[in-house]
Amino acid sequence: MCSDLAGVPLARAAASSSAFPGGLTALTFQNYAGSCGYRQPAWVPLAAEDHASRVNPRRTARADNRLSLAEVVQTQGQGAGRPARPYIHLTDGGVADNIGLRGPLDAIASTNHPWSVLQLMNRKLVGKLVVIVVNAATNPATERDRSAAVPGLIDTLTTAATVPLDNYTFDTVELLRKTVDEFDTDARLVEDCNRLSARRGAQCALQLPAPHKVELYPIQVAFEYIGAAEERAWFKNLPTNFELPRESIDRLRAVGRRLLSEDPQFQNLLKALNGSPPPAR
Repeated sequence: MCSDLAGVPLARAAASSSAFPGGLTALTFQNYAGSCGYRQPAWVPLAAEDHASRVNPRRTARADNRLSLAEVVQTQGQGAGRPARPYIHLTDGGVADNIGLRGPLDAIASTNHPWSVLQLMNRKLVGKLVVIVVNAATNPATERDRSAAVPGLIDTLTTAATVPLDNYTFDTVELLRKTVDEFDTDARLVEDCNRLSARRGAQCALQLPAPHKVELYPIQVAFEYIGAAEERAWFKNLPTNFELPRESIDRLRAVGRRLLSEDPQFQNLLKALNGSPPPAR
C-alpha cells in the first residue's frame, strides 16, 4: 500500500479494530500502491498462478490478496498509474480472526511469511517458542429459551455473528495444537529411525541428521478455564463495552494473571527457563 504507518495514529488503528460490521462504520484509508517502488516477494506471483494444482489454496489466496492491494491501473497520458483499489476500508478483525492467531500460525508453519518464524527455526536461531493465546470471549446468559416467542431481529443478528466467531476461534486454537504436534512428530520419527537402525549393527545405522529441536509452549488464557462455576459465569457475562467499571477492570487484570500462572504449558516454560528439562510428550 506504500503507506507511512508511522503517521497513522494508534487511536485510528484501535478504532478500526472496534468497527464491528453493523454496529460501527468502517474506517477508510487511502492506498498509495505504485508510488514507492515496492516489489512483491518471489513466491507471490508463483502462488497466484497455482490455482489449478490445489496444493496450497491458502497460500494462493494470500498471494491474490497481496496482488489486488498493489495492483496499479495505467492512465492514458500519465506516466504513473493509479491504484486499482485507491481506498481500503477496515472493520473489526474479529470477523476474520477473533483472537489474532492466524498470522502467527502462518509465520510458524510457512517460510513465505514476511516474518517467518519457521525460517528462524530452520536456521537454528529459535530454541523455545512461546505462543500465548488470550481469548476474552464472553457468553452472556439470555432469556430467549425461556419463552416460546420468536427471537427478535437484534437477538438473531447477534447470535448469527457471535456463534460462527466462537466456532472459528475454537478451530484456530485446535490448529495451533496440531501444528505443535507435527513438530514433535517429525523430530520423533527421525530419532526412532536412527535408534531402530542402530539396533541392527553399526553397518545398518542410518545416522539421519536430527532436526533442530524447538521447545513449543502453546499457552492459553481464557475465561473457560476458570474452575469455579460462579466466578466463570461472572466473567462470561461481562458486557462488551468501551468502558467498564474500575472494579471489573481490576478483576479482569487479576484473573488474567492467575489464569496465565495456572496454565500447564506456562508452568513447563518456567521450569525450562530455570533449568529443568522439558516434559516428555
